[in-house]
Amino acid sequence: MSLPPPPSAALNFVAGVLAGAGINLVTSLATGPAGDASTGKIASDALLWVISAGCLTWAAQIVGDEEREADRVVSVDFSAEERREIRDRHRRVANKRARLPFALTLGFLAGAVLFLPNFVHWRSLIS
Repeated sequence: MSLPPPPSAALNFVAGVLAGAGINLVTSLATGPAGDASTGKIASDALLWVISAGCLTWAAQIVGDEEREADRVVSVDFSAEERREIRDRHRRVANKRARLPFALTLGFLAGAVLFLPNFVHWRSLIS
């Protein structure tokens, strides 16, 4: 038994937080004191944050579509068991279809965290 996907509204909220993190990096570079991180590194990291938000929004769209489809199919004439079966079937479809966007989100998010300026001192690791 797999876990049901989070509601699409929660996924969209987290996507907004991720996008905000990327935008905040660019804004802090433009308005903050000069640091040792290059503009290219900051821009690359910000891009990874925003791409991870886009992938999570893609997953939210899939989950939301399945939620709406289940609502459309369910009738008041159905028993509670039938309604639960329909919703479970649509959750399973959403889980299967949203695997790729969830995996991409995690991959881009891991990259974004690793590329945070001064989080990993790459020169000391390489030398």
